[in-house]
Amino acid sequence: MDIIKSDFDDRCETIDHLHAHIEFMTLQPRSVTTVLILKSSLFVAIYNNIEATFFALFERIHKEV
Repeated sequence: MDIIKSDFDDRCETIDHLHAHIEFMTLQPRSVTTVLILKSSLFVAIYNNIEATFFALFERIHKEV
């Protein structure tokens, strides 16, 4: 279980870094296209984090049953 939590925390750290970069880029002039692409990447990263965490949890439950 600690490995699953550790992996989740690592991915959350990456997501936080990407979010901070988006906030910085939002303040820059003429960065609308770049910000939209980065926001899309952020949503994919959030989805992947949730999916990977649940997959790991279900896999562990399956192995224990």
